[in-house]
Amino acid sequence: MRLNLLSLATAAVLSLVSPAAQAQVVLRFSNWLPTTHALYPAVWQKWQSDVDRVTQGRVKVQFLPKVVGTVPTQLDVVRDGLADVAYIIHGYSPGRFTLQGVAELPFLGDNAKSNALAYWRTYNKHLKSYNEHEGVVPVVVWAHGPGMLWWNKGILKNLADLKGAKLRTPGATTIPVVEAIGATPVQKPLTEIYELAAAGIVDGTLLSREPAQAFNLLESLKYLTEIKGGLYTASQAIIVNEAKWKSISPKDQEAIMSISGEHMAAEIARVTDEQDRKAVEKMKELKLTVEKASPEVMTQLKAALAPVEQAWIKAAKAKGMANPEQVLADHRAEIAKIEAGSN
Repeated sequence: MRLNLLSLATAAVLSLVSPAAQAQVVLRFSNWLPTTHALYPAVWQKWQSDVDRVTQGRVKVQFLPKVVGTVPTQLDVVRDGLADVAYIIHGYSPGRFTLQGVAELPFLGDNAKSNALAYWRTYNKHLKSYNEHEGVVPVVVWAHGPGMLWWNKGILKNLADLKGAKLRTPGATTIPVVEAIGATPVQKPLTEIYELAAAGIVDGTLLSREPAQAFNLLESLKYLTEIKGGLYTASQAIIVNEAKWKSISPKDQEAIMSISGEHMAAEIARVTDEQDRKAVEKMKELKLTVEKASPEVMTQLKAALAPVEQAWIKAAKAKGMANPEQVLADHRAEIAKIEAGSN
């Protein structure tokens, strides 16, 4: 009888222990995306449950109650062990991710699927060995859909009209893009666009379509000029602290990567492409203006932005990459293959 009572008491105590406490490894995720953002439930929380499932509870992801540090410092937060996992945008860390810039150049893919999957493949084939993510482990890298021009003076009809305009840039890699098209760059994170535009500090922004709706920016961004292939795309990643990653058994690392990597990039792209479409539909519903750049404007843009591509090639060579021209050609070919449906 005493033994039975002891067993019952032990079981009762164990039932009160949180699942995270019972896990061998708990990954503390510093998240800055609003929980209302489409990626949060569809991808972030799905990954959380998938990690638990594929490791049979040995590894659990725990979302922290608020972001640790600031949005631009998430790389350092994870590298320094203040959190174990974070979502980063490479452009928020100037000078650290030169080679990842291949995924951010103008005129790449026309949707998130081609940009995201091609980047994951290019990263593993050409970029990973250079260890630009020293101190952290990317479990997925991706790029979003094409970055467009949002300008409060209307649809772009002539590149000369942008002279002197102040445009918010997503990161350091897009500063040369803004300068090349004659505008003045204002580098600020996505979370500050509303205040910048509402206060008239900037005249517009480079931005893909999905965040304009997700971050409630359509009140201040009323004119969208769609650029074929985009003026840029943002290179992004989910990273894990390297020491924390090494504390996970090789078996569970392999299991986690089976539901991360290209699988996760495809899910992010699926949600992003869907939200891009919804953002344009919402703009039309609100009677805002959406137009494709004219052939004349596209010709002007390609001429103005050709040096941006050459600048990346030069910087990549300085970083030690012997064949950046071929890496870029391979990346474009991978995008074309995916867009042709042979992925």
